[in-house]
Amino acid sequence: MSCSSGRTLSSLPATWLMVGWIVGDFLASGIVHRKLRSAANEAAGDTFPAVLANWQGSNFTMLRKIAGLITVVFLGTYAAAQFTAGSKALHVLFEWPIEVGALVGAGFVLLYCLAGGIRASIWTNAAQSVVMITSG
Repeated sequence: MSCSSGRTLSSLPATWLMVGWIVGDFLASGIVHRKLRSAANEAAGDTFPAVLANWQGSNFTMLRKIAGLITVVFLGTYAAAQFTAGSKALHVLFEWPIEVGALVGAGFVLLYCLAGGIRASIWTNAAQSVVMITSG
């Protein structure tokens, strides 16, 4: 389907996706996160699995261990995919060995985290959101 200018209408669903994402994040931060923060204060936990593990005074240590294992597996897989993609890009561009590209990528990630930490990540995500919204 195309409009009279020849552009496809595929950007319209993408725009609504971003609007829904932003509104959903706003509502989640106002409703869910506020309740989660109060539950975390009562349970003396800093993470969602810690709050669940200390639910109503109980101590579900197995739940905490399973949540930690799931986190390590999924984030480790995600990080490995990113290092693989970066090393392949450096291999194609500069003909560097794949292993060197992965080490260079890991070095940049380490420097990035040491320099800015979570604040740098938040600003990067905010900039990406602005680009996605305005490029539609």
